[in-house]
Amino acid sequence: MMLSKDLMKLVKLPEVQNIIWLVVDRVWRMVVSLIVGVWVTRYLGPVNFGKINYVNAYIGVGIVLANLGMESFLVKELVMHKEQRNSIISTAFALRMFASIATLLCLLLFFWITNETNENLLILLLLIFPLLTTSFATIDYVFQAELKSKTVVLFRNSFFVVGALLKILAILAKADILVFAFLTVFDVFIADVVLFLYFRFREKFKLFFSLPAIAAMIKKAIPFMVANLAIVVYMKIDQILLGKLSTIEQVGYFTACTKVTEIFYFIPLVVTGSCYKVLIKKRGISSNAYFKLAKIIFWSFLAGAAILSIALSLSSSLVISLLFGSEYVESASVLALYCWTLVPIFGGVAFSQLMIIEEQQKIILYKTLIGLVLNVILNIVLIPKFGAMGAAVATIITQWASSIFANYIFRDSRLIFNHYFKFQ
Repeated sequence: MMLSKDLMKLVKLPEVQNIIWLVVDRVWRMVVSLIVGVWVTRYLGPVNFGKINYVNAYIGVGIVLANLGMESFLVKELVMHKEQRNSIISTAFALRMFASIATLLCLLLFFWITNETNENLLILLLLIFPLLTTSFATIDYVFQAELKSKTVVLFRNSFFVVGALLKILAILAKADILVFAFLTVFDVFIADVVLFLYFRFREKFKLFFSLPAIAAMIKKAIPFMVANLAIVVYMKIDQILLGKLSTIEQVGYFTACTKVTEIFYFIPLVVTGSCYKVLIKKRGISSNAYFKLAKIIFWSFLAGAAILSIALSLSSSLVISLLFGSEYVESASVLALYCWTLVPIFGGVAFSQLMIIEEQQKIILYKTLIGLVLNVILNIVLIPKFGAMGAAVATIITQWASSIFANYIFRDSRLIFNHYFKFQ
């Protein structure tokens, strides 16, 4: 009885309720996105699906540039410097507005210089809306800092549901690719605008800027922006290079495979999140106990990922057929290979957890940069000849190199690497 009362008290804490709302939001979005996303993917077919994802890869890079890495520190700034709240919000808003406009112009110029098709340019203009409202999304961090994520979740999920329903209606109405391009970003764009207007009405908030504050925030943002940019380019470069060096249809086949494997990415994140405090406690008691538990987690991740990969590899034809239909039959052989990226990805999460505990986050950035360079080189070599299959091979090699074996290069991560693999 006492335990249940303590649990109820814990659940009622603002911090815990804030986390619960954020988790519910993630799970709900993942389930609905999977169901509606599969239906949309089947309807569009590999070519049209490939076109949207090819252009959206550029948008993904653009949004990271426009965000300026602020998601990594803005909540902390708002919590620690409450008296400067309006100045922080105004400065972040101004910087993001300038960055989003500059990024938009760069993307348009790049598409013009590289002679992209008129259709791809139209898709870009439709997908660009969330980039234009990046500055409006700054308000999200205010609600997070005030432990009021419930407001953001309710707003965003309302428009998310509307967006999902509109996609279903578009399928039933047999709408063309441009409609789906806009609906891909509809909910994010509308939610950004409405949240910003709601905040301004509620707070009667007025924007004001100062050059010293802008300069200070730019200095703080640059390292985070570089790190985030490296990560997103690393993740999107396959689709971009497939579109440039192969065919748009190959982008569709490859993206269908990534959608399947990404379903499992939450597993190591949930487990490491649960084990984080235990590892820190073990570290304070005994170095041997700490490394022993870390090693168990690492090899458990590798074993679990290997089992998942075997299952996906053997059932790839059935999975692709059930989810995406006969038009994506070529994705089956790609998925049978690509699913093996789960092994180094799971293992990489275990490595990264210890890097964070040991306060060696810079090594994570260095490994990402290594992976980015290697991935670009391998994709340029393999994609022209092997298409989506070449991109899958490039990703597997890169993931093993950057997530696992690159740890041996750096002195601080070599200790963990040697312990995991029993090297002295």
